[in-house]
Amino acid sequence: MKHYDTLLSFGCSFTEGGGLNDPRYHQYIQSNIANEHLDQYMLDHSYPSYLAKLLDCEFVNYGVSCAGNEFILKSVYDQCKNIDSTKSILITVQTSILSRMMLTSADDKNISYNINSDQQYLQYIGDYYRTYIQRFYNQYREFDKLIMNVDLLQTWLKTKNIDFVFIAWESVGDVPHEYFCHSGINNGSFSKFTELKKQLISDLPNIPYVDMHATEQGNELIAREIFNYLRKKYD
Repeated sequence: MKHYDTLLSFGCSFTEGGGLNDPRYHQYIQSNIANEHLDQYMLDHSYPSYLAKLLDCEFVNYGVSCAGNEFILKSVYDQCKNIDSTKSILITVQTSILSRMMLTSADDKNISYNINSDQQYLQYIGDYYRTYIQRFYNQYREFDKLIMNVDLLQTWLKTKNIDFVFIAWESVGDVPHEYFCHSGINNGSFSKFTELKKQLISDLPNIPYVDMHATEQGNELIAREIFNYLRKKYD
């Protein structure tokens, strides 16, 4: 397997390790971990952490809860445009839920919002998002846009000699085999893969709440799938 100095992982909460820092989860598993250490537990049991162990390299997890595809792909560009060319870098890019969007303030380009629903934000943001979902959101069009942008990004990454793999959390069509990791049992959707493998937090017996993020074992399984893909692609 090719050696890498650093793994950089981008995505939303599914990359971040979402759900594994929830105090309710730790009450359920009786971990006795103090609340101030839960975020570290989440990162340590995210699939980038497991993948970095398989690759024997350092890693940085850039996963951000509720991040949409525009935010994620912009983060890849921002972090990689001035990257140290003397390092051997691998990046993983987890594409997100298609209906999410990023809004930027008209007054300050440094203020942005990752919009996941119409319930969590200022009323005018909720109104804007609700109108978008009701009148302008088309999942097939958003999927086509995503594939176009990923196609452009992967071409750019190649010019910088950065190895990469894309992981689709949601897919309404087939993602390209040449740069998306496929689980072998679906069209590339790792949310469906994890669901079919019964590795969601909500699959745990008698858990008293619903959480559609992956368990520790689910994250480890995802890491193994990615590792096997990389072994074939970059050996």
